[in-house]
Amino acid sequence: MLDLSNISLRQLAIHFVGNKHQDESLYLSTNTFNSFAESIELDFVQFFTSPFQKVAEFYNFYHATELGFNEVNAFCNSFFSGKMLFPEVAEKLAITLFEKSNHPNISGGELFIASFTGTSFNGESVDALGIFKSEQKDTFIKLNKADGGYQYELDKGININEMDKGCIVLNTPGAGKLTVCVLDNTNKSKEAKFWTDDFLTLINCQDEFHFTKDYLDVARQFVTDRMPEVFELSKADKIDYLNKSINYFKKNNHFAEEDFLQDVFQHGEVIEKFNEFKDQYSATHELNLDNSFEISNQAVKQQARVFKSILKLDKNFHIYIHGNKELIERGTDPDGRKFYKIYYEREA
Repeated sequence: MLDLSNISLRQLAIHFVGNKHQDESLYLSTNTFNSFAESIELDFVQFFTSPFQKVAEFYNFYHATELGFNEVNAFCNSFFSGKMLFPEVAEKLAITLFEKSNHPNISGGELFIASFTGTSFNGESVDALGIFKSEQKDTFIKLNKADGGYQYELDKGININEMDKGCIVLNTPGAGKLTVCVLDNTNKSKEAKFWTDDFLTLINCQDEFHFTKDYLDVARQFVTDRMPEVFELSKADKIDYLNKSINYFKKNNHFAEEDFLQDVFQHGEVIEKFNEFKDQYSATHELNLDNSFEISNQAVKQQARVFKSILKLDKNFHIYIHGNKELIERGTDPDGRKFYKIYYEREA
């Protein structure tokens, strides 16, 4: 969906945004950069875009009252429409971030604002605005040859192979809203997620990735949490339902809810309980679940990691169940020892 292979850096501004809670200041530089040596531009582009090369999850700006009140969204729209020049939008973004930087866990750092051309989204060329914050400094050894030997010097700087926080805002007028991809490798605790929640204020895009991801979340939670409460369910049964759920998404390109329910849960009572759970879960988590959508393979691959198909028996055995549950028989011997009997045709 996002293609950064032909991206070019057009303008760059650098400011320092401190933490108000720690009495750090805001430093607004007076210069912006509009031209770059080729090697420098390549390094900057690598630093800014490499974390987003394989991004699959996208967001929109959000405001509880009215979208126009989201400051970052308003500034970006003004820039893309030509109502605000680049130096002004870079300064306003830095000021806004500074005003949001009140939590004690937030570190001060350099803020890079960059405008790009050559970005492609869903096959269409779009302009982009990048907002990146570097909080961590690495120590580097600088070596210089002199008088037949070496002189060394220790210095601190930004590692261009590591991004702390960043987002790329895509000017997608055809979608009716700006599209955002985001990264936050620091301050992951709930109370300190100011980058995505307080500064940018984002919600998931209503697209095939999130429809797929959210529906798989609901199915997994229902099987692992709710089904054992209302039905007699062995661990093998639970794994079977999880396998059926993820396999439906793996083998189909299009999701149809009625087909999914019949394929996975089959029985009317189970389907009824799932629908009740789905409605409750959607309301609690503010999800908008569609009953028909194209399946995102990227979301399926991501979710498959948390669909556990391992049956753990004490500390002695782990059984990986990927297929027909009917080939597993559970019982208890005359001495009271529990067992699983497994049928198979050949050893792999």
